[in-house]
Amino acid sequence: GDPPRAAFEVDHVDHEKWRGWSVVAHGTFAPVDVSELAGHRLPRPWAAGSRDLFARMTITSISGRRLGEGWDSEAAMPARVLLGEDDG
Repeated sequence: GDPPRAAFEVDHVDHEKWRGWSVVAHGTFAPVDVSELAGHRLPRPWAAGSRDLFARMTITSISGRRLGEGWDSEAAMPARVLLGEDDG
């Protein structure tokens, strides 16, 4: 049958400035055998406890929104990539 459907959400709240953002990815889910991860760095979850299930998500759609006012998109991004600029 069809692979199970899944959603993954990431949020950020800036309590001081009364704003935040949320991004949701939708797609399908498939378990990953640990042997496929040999030689790769494994994720480090922030929550305590052991993790013995790894999964792969194939994203079919992604959406997001910002909440609050006074956003500077460039300053708000945790990471920025400048395309087409010379590194030298």
